[in-house]
Order: sequence, then structure tokens, then C-alpha cells
Amino acid sequence: IAMKIPALASILAMGTLQVFANFQSDQLSYLRKLFKKLMGLVLGIYGMLAVVILLLADWFVPLLFGKAFSVSATPLKILVPFFIMAGMTRILSGILDYQGKAVSRALYLWVSTFLNIGLNWVLIPRYGANGAAIATSFSYLPYTLLVGWEVVKLLFRTSEEESTDEHR
Repeated sequence: IAMKIPALASILAMGTLQVFANFQSDQLSYLRKLFKKLMGLVLGIYGMLAVVILLLADWFVPLLFGKAFSVSATPLKILVPFFIMAGMTRILSGILDYQGKAVSRALYLWVSTFLNIGLNWVLIPRYGANGAAIATSFSYLPYTLLVGWEVVKLLFRTSEEESTDEHR
């Protein structure tokens, strides 16, 4: 469930992110507004889903998968931060890809991957599936922050930086 929910942001990204491919300074105001709308929409949708999962997972997991899987509700709830960040990064990563910054994004993902492996190594033996969920949610935070930082640098640079770019 936690892996499929971020697909909602992928659908949104496929229909909107192309405008970030070759933007000029005169488009920056429009792109900033579009970015804020997209992120607001993603956070709103995922925020509502998070509330539903946190409040109802103990009820709907056994209903959907059987009583034997009721213990899966706890890791699902722990994964809520991960799927919110995964939804956000679908938009953020897409913008970076359209701007030719896929290499930076891939390097950031490697950081999170190695952090996830290390945390899994430490947490799974002690906490099982809950440890894996904690590791996944925590290790995705650096990736989210780093790609977010890159996008903010691209879209929200100062007018002084924009005029310097125009003179180049």
C-alpha cells in the first residue's frame, strides 16, 4: 500500500512537469506559482491519506488481508512519512530531470540508499518489520531535503542571480 500511494503524484507529474524543461527567466514567476500549486496539491492529498492510514490502518489492514496480517498495520503507519516524501519527490525529481540534473538526483538517492541499508542492518534484527519501516522512512529524508533544496535553488533564486544569468 505504501509503495503504491506515491503513484498518485506520478500521475500528476506526467501531466504537468514538461513546462519545467526549458524555462527562461520570464517564465520563472509562472513556474514558481505552478510549483507551489503542485506541492500544495500533493501535500494535501497525501496529508489526507496519512490521516486515514493513521486512524484506520488497524481496522482496514485485517479487513483487506485477513487477521493474520493485522500486525502489518503498525509498519504501514510508520511508513506514512515515507509515502508523503515519495509523493513530494515525484514532483521534485521530475523538475530536476527536466532541468538536466538527474546525476545530482541520483547521487542524493545513493546517499539515502546506503543510509537505508545501514539502518536496516541495525534495526531489522531488533525490531523486525517495524525496524525496516523506520529505516525506510528515516533514510528517505535526506533525499527529499536535497532534491527540494536543488529545486528551490532553481526556481527561487534572487533577482540579482537572475540578472547575472541573463548577462552570461
